[in-house]
Amino acid sequence: MTISPHMIEAYYQEHVRDFLQPDRVKLRMIYLPPESGTEVEAVGKEVLGQVESGVDFAQLAKKYSEYNRAGGGLFQENGGWVERDGLKSDLADVAFQLRPGQASGLLSLPTAQGTKAYYILMVEEVKKATVTPLTSIRDAIESTLVAAESEKVQKDWIDRLKRDAYIERFL
Repeated sequence: MTISPHMIEAYYQEHVRDFLQPDRVKLRMIYLPPESGTEVEAVGKEVLGQVESGVDFAQLAKKYSEYNRAGGGLFQENGGWVERDGLKSDLADVAFQLRPGQASGLLSLPTAQGTKAYYILMVEEVKKATVTPLTSIRDAIESTLVAAESEKVQKDWIDRLKRDAYIERFL
């Protein structure tokens, strides 16, 4: 089965949205769960002060955070890279406004139990939205087209067999 370069390019143009890589940030997070309200807020303010004075964010996350302590607060999926829809909307709004190397303030978000959890975010890198170039996905598109064409040929063959078959039923 032969798939022409023109067919690959046409498929790419028709499905270009499927190859969009959305904005992403490489994110570290210090998460302070809602244990005893004002004490947690005080700890959060103390940690934020240390962040602002230049103390290493990863070391502070290892010491204080309840989120990925061993990884220094690095977001756990995809080597720390997260898309906007991978975060709570309140956190995403802040994270995607930060510049590389910049930390958020102390963020207070309500929990389902009616208490507050505290977060400090640090963006290490930012990747703006891009479209994956055709050259890097040409083989994958060709495989998709070959599979679709094979499925169509098989379906046509089965339909032809059904249409041309003589079936006699004895009751």
